[in-house]
Amino acid sequence: ILDFGSRALIGLAALPHVGEVVGVGPHTAEQLTSLMRHVQREAEKRKRIFADQGVNSLSGYRAKGLKDLPALVIVLDNYPN
Repeated sequence: ILDFGSRALIGLAALPHVGEVVGVGPHTAEQLTSLMRHVQREAEKRKRIFADQGVNSLSGYRAKGLKDLPALVIVLDNYPN
């Protein structure tokens, strides 16, 4: 979760499926860099998995009855222009 506003989403950090809540602060750049690295690694992993299964999307993967990959969601709140 990327919360660049009032940090109202910080309460979601304790949920088991939330990796981290990143907001504006002294470690924002490092946290964003870490997140982008993780997303890139996951995208590369999924490209290989999808290619092995002959599909090109999570919906195509699931249509084959495969359910072991969760959807990834990045929530962006109050991004500064």
